[in-house]
Amino acid sequence: MTAYELRAALVGHVCLWGNAYCEIERSDAGVNALWPLRPDRMTPARDEGNNLVYDYRLPDGTTKRFQFEQIMHWRGLSSNGIIGYSPIQQAAEAVGLDLATRQYGGRFFGNDSRPGGVLSHPGKLSNDAADKLKRRWEQAHSGLSNAQRVAVLEEGITWTAIGVPPEQAQFLETRKYGRSEIAALYRVPLHLINDLERATFSNIEHQSLEFVKYTLVPWLVQIEQAIKRDLFEISEGKRAHFAEHLVDGLLRGDIQSRYQAYNTAHMGGWLNADEIRELET
Repeated sequence: MTAYELRAALVGHVCLWGNAYCEIERSDAGVNALWPLRPDRMTPARDEGNNLVYDYRLPDGTTKRFQFEQIMHWRGLSSNGIIGYSPIQQAAEAVGLDLATRQYGGRFFGNDSRPGGVLSHPGKLSNDAADKLKRRWEQAHSGLSNAQRVAVLEEGITWTAIGVPPEQAQFLETRKYGRSEIAALYRVPLHLINDLERATFSNIEHQSLEFVKYTLVPWLVQIEQAIKRDLFEISEGKRAHFAEHLVDGLLRGDIQSRYQAYNTAHMGGWLNADEIRELET
C-alpha cells in the first residue's frame, strides 16, 4: 500500500467503525511497517494488570493478543478513552431511513412508478385461482419492460389503484433529508455532496474554509497526536519528531485575495518573493 492508500483505509475505518488499528512492526532502527487491521475483529480491553491490550480475531477463528505498544489506534469520540463510538451505530435511525427510502424508490420505479392496487372479481375465487390471477397480472404488467401495456380484464374484474403517490409522500424531500442528515453526521457541507440548492458563489468558498477548520482540523489533530503517541518512542526522539498535516493549500482564498495579501506582506517586509512562491507551490 502507498502511504495515501493506508491513510485512506484508516480514515474509512474510523469514520465507519469509530476506530482504526494498525499493527506496528518494529526493529532496532525504528518502525519498519504498519499493517492495517480490521476494526470489526478487534476488541480493546484491560488485562489483569490494568494495562491496555488488544485482542484480535484471526481468520482461522483464533485470537491473538497485542500489547499497547504494538498497535497504532485512531479513535473517534469515546466515553472511556479506549474505544470510539461508531458514527453509523449512533445515527442508525437516519441511515436506516435513507436506506429504506432508497429501497422503496427502487421498488417503486421498478414497477413503472405506479402504486400497488387491488384486482376485484364479482364472484368468489378459490385460493388457487386467486394466486394464479395474481401471478399472471404481475408477469404481464410488473417491471419497466412491461410499462404502458394494455390490460384486458374479463369476467367483470376491475382494477383499483391504492397507495400514496411519492409526491404526496414527499419522496424526494425525504431523500434530500436523509442525505443531509448523514452529511451532518460527519460535518460535511452540503455542496460537497452535490447539493447546491442553497449554495451561492459567495458562500461556497466560506463553507469550504469552515469545512477545513471545523471538520478536518479536529480529525487531523487527533491523528497527529495518535501518531506521536503510538509510533515515536522516547528512544526514537519522541520530543524531536512530530507529525503534522499541512492544510495551507486548502485555506487559500481566491487568487485576487491572495495576491493582495501577498503584496501587503511583501510591502510590510515580513514576506519576501521566495517565501511567497513557496506558499503558492
